[in-house]
Amino acid sequence: MKHVRVSVIIPAYRAAGTIRRALDSVFAQTTKAHEIIVVDDGSPDDLADVVRQYCPSIKLLRIANSKTAQARNVGIEAAVGDFVAFLDADDYWHPQKLERQLAIFAKYPEVGTVAGRFYVQELSGRILESRSQPKWHDRVLTESGSGAFLLGTMMWTSVVVVRRETLGGNRFISGLEPAEDRDLWIRFAARSAVYLMSEPLATAVLEANGISRESISRDCSK
Repeated sequence: MKHVRVSVIIPAYRAAGTIRRALDSVFAQTTKAHEIIVVDDGSPDDLADVVRQYCPSIKLLRIANSKTAQARNVGIEAAVGDFVAFLDADDYWHPQKLERQLAIFAKYPEVGTVAGRFYVQELSGRILESRSQPKWHDRVLTESGSGAFLLGTMMWTSVVVVRRETLGGNRFISGLEPAEDRDLWIRFAARSAVYLMSEPLATAVLEANGISRESISRDCSK
């Protein structure tokens, strides 16, 4: 898609050691993002200095520690893109992620959210593929009720890209952590069509002090 703007939102806490990897993966995209917004969620390490030294053009926002829901919401409010993509500071994208997902949006104008499969890198270094049933992949999904609930639970944050129109006034709800992301994805699934790609487009890294790894570990051990 030409002339569309993608805003990338990265909440970060104690991520000075991993943020470069996340940022490298965004800059390596075959389709470039319009802006990268890093929200320093009151991190006690030198995260802010690392981001400034890495690339001064990155939009760095600093807030008092309030967990991921509020950090992502602050990023959303600052974003100007036609699409909003989420990436956690522990994780990284594969080079063609945005290109592949924007192609889906172009092909299916009714689709509001694109997500899909991913890899998981365990503490040991072993890499696994996320599991999901093929019947959900590579087609436009329009669900309601329990179907929308189930569909929302299949979306993982660092793969999600959403249209600005679908996002609307929807925001993450503080206090629901670590399920605040799934709550929002369920609302997206009930609001408009979703497309889940079978091609893994990102890797979740199970860092010892990661933001929220419980659901990933559970999903990949079924």
